[in-house]
Amino acid sequence: MQPNFIFYGITGGPTALYQLPSPNVNLFWLVGSGKGNVFILSTKLKQNFGVIYDGSINTSQKNDTVISINSINAILTKYTDNESIYDVWIHQRSYGMINIELILSGSTATSFSIKNIQKKYIDVKCFGFVNALFFENNMFVIDHLGGICIFNSNEDYNCDKNMLNLDRDKYGIPMVMKKIGKEHFVLATDGGFLIFVNVMNKKIIHELKPEKISAIFGLDVFGDKIIVGTRSQKYWIGNLNDILNDTSYEITYSVTPSGIPSKLTNISIEPNEGKFFAAVCKNGGFIFCKESKTDPKKIKMLREINYDHGTISSISWENCDNAYNLLVGLREDEKLCYWKF
Repeated sequence: MQPNFIFYGITGGPTALYQLPSPNVNLFWLVGSGKGNVFILSTKLKQNFGVIYDGSINTSQKNDTVISINSINAILTKYTDNESIYDVWIHQRSYGMINIELILSGSTATSFSIKNIQKKYIDVKCFGFVNALFFENNMFVIDHLGGICIFNSNEDYNCDKNMLNLDRDKYGIPMVMKKIGKEHFVLATDGGFLIFVNVMNKKIIHELKPEKISAIFGLDVFGDKIIVGTRSQKYWIGNLNDILNDTSYEITYSVTPSGIPSKLTNISIEPNEGKFFAAVCKNGGFIFCKESKTDPKKIKMLREINYDHGTISSISWENCDNAYNLLVGLREDEKLCYWKF
């Protein structure tokens, strides 16, 4: 099966995908790349409008390599029929957080005008590939020099005073973080731990180590549901309310795979109803899965897509009513594939 459309020329491959918030009639996306750039494109217009942030000059002090974009977030601050203004935060790995104002003017594909103004830079050092999390009231969560820094971007930045220290000998290295509602997040590690944190008081409120589960590479949240996947293709589906209200360290709902190939690298739940999810595999393919109705301890594979054998560097569902659209970034080919299912 071939993609419906492909965006080429995403230098370094797409590493961060972010759909601009509504109203977003033309389905604009901000796409971060492995070469430190952020592009703006429209899946509706099938057009790449170019770079809005050029971070290619920011290189690693260790080996002078270009630093990739880890994550992006935007808030709509002004909207009229002819103009949209966004407050955008860009997290560039081991360089820091960059704040820009993005202005989109015009209402048709031929009259768009795009401007950006850099407003702020925060020197926070994240040497891993864990995405930063963005909460309301300008609260940020970022993996920083061996701990988790939780800070307010409107206040004087001091990570030493806002650090949640993690015992990496116990927990392992952070692999992925996801928001839970407005005040919590969950952190998964290569030691197999799930660590639940309250953003407001900067404290660990619960930790869980599913028995016999290896490094966690995939994690996603939808409503009260959490889906966890390990590198060894073991899955676990749980209820967040049950987890947060339970002080037990034991796993309550284990799920084993059923005919699912390769090694897991990512998980993404479809955003409409959360009935199924896409699991990214190490061999460059991805699969659609859901819970089995006949056996709640099994994951059922719905469909497997083997379009390319290259590395999938990013994946995200598009928020679009009554549609299942998926964006898949390929690192080596430096392209972004757009699928409609």
